Amino acid sequence: MRTPIKALTVIGIALGLLLTSGCKHYEVEMALNKDGSGTRVIELRASTIGEDDFEIELDDFMALFGLTEKRGWNLKREVKTLQDETEVTFFKLDIEAKSISSWQTMSGDLDVRGTLEKGPFEDVRFHNDIEVTRSEGNTITYRETLTWNKLKEKVVDLESSFFTERLADEYRFLSDGDLSDIRNFLAGMITVAWYAEEVAEEKMKDELYTQAARDYIAYLIEERHPRRDTSGLGETLDRIMKEEGEEYLDRILKEKLPGVYLAGHTSITFTITMPGKIVDSNATSVEGNTAIWKHDLMLAPLNHPVELYIKSEIGD
Repeated sequence: MRTPIKALTVIGIALGLLLTSGCKHYEVEMALNKDGSGTRVIELRASTIGEDDFEIELDDFMALFGLTEKRGWNLKREVKTLQDETEVTFFKLDIEAKSISSWQTMSGDLDVRGTLEKGPFEDVRFHNDIEVTRSEGNTITYRETLTWNKLKEKVVDLESSFFTERLADEYRFLSDGDLSDIRNFLAGMITVAWYAEEVAEEKMKDELYTQAARDYIAYLIEERHPRRDTSGLGETLDRIMKEEGEEYLDRILKEKLPGVYLAGHTSITFTITMPGKIVDSNATSVEGNTAIWKHDLMLAPLNHPVELYIKSEIGD
């Protein structure tokens, strides 16, 4: 069984584990010419607009994913019936880069808002930045960066707040100041553990999370409420996570961040054909002068930005 703080951290780090990819899929296909011009075609294929028990209106889905005429999307949806009689809706964006500088203006053509509501989550957003450069050494380099703005911070806040609120239900004598200190402590633990496991690649033992949380909360109660019993604190932490914790984020995303929830059901593939021999890239696969990147979930850049990078020699 997951320990309480470990479960918080795992939910924060591997948000996509609560979700299922494949219901929606982006195909992004690009071709560069020697002079830096080229084409970029994006197709979003959706076998469902909502997901299972999560319903959403088509207009809201299009607004969350930025599928507007202003952005150049073809809103004449083509609905096809596949062999298994599944209806699939297609949205398409076709852009031409007339010069090497045109690529940068395409930044933001992948744009998913966390929510359409005004409030504390309105700044959560997925977006891309594109840059194409040509060197004097006759090489051309393509970079595309994928980023989730503010999502990591909001996940940490949601998780630490949930745990603190449930703890308040169990220990009603805790003051607002107590709860604020506990919430800040848990948020700090999640952030540190996130960094250790995802950036520094240091595996922290489950017992450290549980022991640290138990020790801190027990110390706080004993210091400020010396007559209160903390002997069952460990069991209380386990029960909170076992009964509600692993379902909480799934539920709260649907309510507060529907765009993020839908992105968790969306995979994305980038294909780019370069104008010469590929000499360096971080692509998933390369064949000839064509490279492919695949991400099972659009939540891949949750922890830190993801960069697509490729360089080719274009000759004289």
